[in-house]
Amino acid sequence: SAPRTARWAAPGKKEARGVRPRSQPDPWSESSGATTIAVKNLNKQQDVYSLLAFLDQEGMGEEVDYVYVPLGLSGRPKDEDRVYESCGFAFINCTTATAARRAVKL
Repeated sequence: SAPRTARWAAPGKKEARGVRPRSQPDPWSESSGATTIAVKNLNKQQDVYSLLAFLDQEGMGEEVDYVYVPLGLSGRPKDEDRVYESCGFAFINCTTATAARRAVKL
């Protein structure tokens, strides 16, 4: 079968295949107020403390006000040596949009 393409439809416009409408603003433009970023592909050992230490080392410690790294249990329910490990992603909220743009570049 043929591969699927994304379908986007702006209000009042016909549906386009595989094309993102120009009406959607760039989330990292200067006029955007985005302060939250999602971090993907974290390793299993990454936790909130190591992520905070990294941000602090990069000089972002004072510009971050919230970090969320979800954890899950490894192994099977009957395993005795189950440990908590990262789910592989995190959310970081910065105090300003400028700080968020700087954090994306790290």
